Amino acid sequence: MGIKTWIKIALVVVTLAAIFYLAWFVIHPSRQPTPTPPAPTPSPPEGAARLTQTPPEEAARPHVIMVSIDGARDDYVDRFIADGTMPNLAKLAHKGVMAEYLRSINPSLTAAAHASIGTGAYPHRTNVVSNKFHRSQDNFYWYTSAFEVPEISVEPIWRTAMRYGLKTAAAFWFGAHPDFADQVADYTVSYGRCDVYSAMHVLTFTLASEWQNAPPSFSPYLESTLDILGKGDARVARLYVLALDTTDDGELNYDTLILDDNRRVEESPLKSPALRLDEWAPMEISSHLHSGAYFKLQAITVTVESVDEISATVPLEAAVFRSRVCFN
Repeated sequence: MGIKTWIKIALVVVTLAAIFYLAWFVIHPSRQPTPTPPAPTPSPPEGAARLTQTPPEEAARPHVIMVSIDGARDDYVDRFIADGTMPNLAKLAHKGVMAEYLRSINPSLTAAAHASIGTGAYPHRTNVVSNKFHRSQDNFYWYTSAFEVPEISVEPIWRTAMRYGLKTAAAFWFGAHPDFADQVADYTVSYGRCDVYSAMHVLTFTLASEWQNAPPSFSPYLESTLDILGKGDARVARLYVLALDTTDDGELNYDTLILDDNRRVEESPLKSPALRLDEWAPMEISSHLHSGAYFKLQAITVTVESVDEISATVPLEAAVFRSRVCFN
């Protein structure tokens, strides 16, 4: 017989041996080892308390909060954290996670960058390539604002989290917009439109009249107007400003400004916020449009020395900074 024949015979013998082993030592029940029965659990003495093991409660899931400060330079943020200018951001960085280095997408513009941060995808996949861009079906001279049409072609991370049963919220984050049902979070404050840019308002005051529910003042009430102007200097809103002296020292020490839209001081701080030097206060500009802004009293100067001079000249000047007015 040749070598090939002997090889075939050897393969047949090995195969038969393997089948015999499986049938006799593995499959045959009499050859399988008998499992050792578990030791019986001793019963507690009569009258003893029976202990029941309670499964540990599920550990509380930590909240994940991501904050974006648009246009903030990293070296400025590091400096302000180090010198105490931004103590709350310093606490967040200390207790949370802060990257030592990162690289933005190209172009590093607000809409495109935030779409990529929210999805983990590059602009060629999110289809948000700039703050303004041209669509092929539009007129050649027409550009679409990504903020007014924040449509993202990739699922945002908050929608992914929602699919796994987590609660999410998005406040002023690009892409979370009620016009796109598949992009909103469980709780959404949309980015909105900011057609009215920030401004510094220099106010001059005269004697006040016709105010209702005004808080007490130790000097005569003074008032001014603050006009919020939009495109083409069209007036978006007119606010009335009431100046108060809250210090009972016998001098003209105006230190508080109250903003209101109808000279009627409301209890709600969003309706009639009180401004004090170097402090911020939010105010609702239009409840119908869900718009608002932040105000900060930058400076306040009394230009007279006595009450007798108030009616004859401009007794008070103030500088109030107003943030952009955003409509939602």
